[in-house]
Amino acid sequence: MNTLLGYDNVETKNCSSCGETFPKTKDYFPIASGGNYFGGKCRVCCRKQSRITRKLKEQHPTPNSDYQCAICGIDEEGLLARGYKIKWCLDHDHKTGKYRGYLCDNCNTGISKLQDSVEVLKSAIKYLKRTSLDE
Repeated sequence: MNTLLGYDNVETKNCSSCGETFPKTKDYFPIASGGNYFGGKCRVCCRKQSRITRKLKEQHPTPNSDYQCAICGIDEEGLLARGYKIKWCLDHDHKTGKYRGYLCDNCNTGISKLQDSVEVLKSAIKYLKRTSLDE
């Protein structure tokens, strides 16, 4: 059963970043975009991540207009042609905080969904090759 700000009546929630268990309230977990559920990270971890990202953006300013995504090679013109906003995402290692570069939103989301893991990415490549209709 769905309830506002959660999928059930569970009273606690684990932070996806630090692993700590907290009361499932807006005092401990920010409301996720859309406003229908709590985010995965506790407020302390969200603040810590925001500070890291803000510092990295100060050290590594947003790329200029002729920049291309480091993975797919799309540029601002290509983003606009696809109907996307020009939004370069600062990519960094979430464990170490080390800056890796700027990516388009699609590529940044993609590597995040693949757990920032080279091994998972290799498995995805094998899967695509194995199931490709082009061969």
